[in-house]
Amino acid sequence: MVTSLIDAMRSMDVDFGVIAGNPIRVGFRDREGEVGELLRAFRFDGVRIIYGPLGCGKSTLLNILGRSINRLRETEPNATIRIGETNVSVEDVFYLYINYEKYSVELTAPYLTTDRRSRVLNALMELIDSIAVGSGIASISGIYDLLNRLVTEFRMDLSNKWVFIIHDEVDKAYATLASRAGIGNDYGGLEGVIASYAGLFENFRDELYSKSGAKHVVVVFSMSDQAAVKVTEKLRGKGLLTQYLLWNLPREPFIDVVNELMTKVPPSTPVDHELLWKLLGGNLRALATLTIVYSWDVSKWLRAEVINVLVNGLIRQFIGHGRAYEDEEQFIGRLRRAGAEPDAVEGIINAGNAAYRSNVLIEVSGQTISQLPREPWIGRYVAYQLPAYYWALRAMAGRGSINVEPIDIIREIQG
Repeated sequence: MVTSLIDAMRSMDVDFGVIAGNPIRVGFRDREGEVGELLRAFRFDGVRIIYGPLGCGKSTLLNILGRSINRLRETEPNATIRIGETNVSVEDVFYLYINYEKYSVELTAPYLTTDRRSRVLNALMELIDSIAVGSGIASISGIYDLLNRLVTEFRMDLSNKWVFIIHDEVDKAYATLASRAGIGNDYGGLEGVIASYAGLFENFRDELYSKSGAKHVVVVFSMSDQAAVKVTEKLRGKGLLTQYLLWNLPREPFIDVVNELMTKVPPSTPVDHELLWKLLGGNLRALATLTIVYSWDVSKWLRAEVINVLVNGLIRQFIGHGRAYEDEEQFIGRLRRAGAEPDAVEGIINAGNAAYRSNVLIEVSGQTISQLPREPWIGRYVAYQLPAYYWALRAMAGRGSINVEPIDIIREIQG
């Protein structure tokens, strides 16, 4: 049942960082709806794309889901989880989570001895290391080979098991490799890897199941870069490839996290909860950065993480002779007419998918596993990953200049 799984997930802590050698952790909360929708999305086999704002909690959710299934096996071996309309025993779940940004692995594997588990984990780490040193994103395809090795070399019984393989932050791994190789990052190589998985399900499904003995196989790719997500759109439907959007935390649980953090990292000045919601919109990574890196100093965070990203990382590349806007005045004129509304501003700051690549904008028109809040920074088709970008652009339009200060953004929020 989902209730036992949710209880196990709520007992988990989320790492926010370390201050003076002391780890900062907060309790996992308020993803009941997403867990149910995610398990429902797993009811049919094939490839899933889980995407959402950078720092919204994709990695946390996918990692803790696997860890919680593992804990249920230890504490309630007769427990079941509901995948679609089917109650599946936790003993029949094989859940492999790989994070390519943190080089970490979580493995939920029934009846895997300590020795065999160690050997499997070592094989996985070798795979991740090969990607890290630049042998190519195609190495990710080796996970399929690993599935065969589990059955043959490691003698693991996958017969009638529900197998879930999670590739997390794979877009960042590819971007890093592209940068090292000095090639354009159009995510073509990543598209090829995902296409190979989709083709496996579409053309070799019987062989996949006969060789592994598995009952059900789902492969998940989690990513934040909308430009990476878009390259998979042409594959939609192949191998039952489906995209799902995960959003930031809703307002109330986000405020709960803020209050818990205040007890562990006490601020030196009063915290304006409403201001934080309108700046961060429930994004936990941004909250961690504000709290730990900038010691709750909103102005410093705005200057470094919002104004700098927008002005130096995005807008300036569009302004100048021969570019989209001849001068700043022309850019501001377009911005004022759009009013910073997300669907309208995409045509102003997203040439070449620049705003997607900078994690400023993201598409929201597809299937979602989250309930999106009704806020001005979320449009019908496009949204700001952080609402702070929305308010900063409004401040620019109001001042008639891209050179805004943190206080201008705060005043824009406060009306």
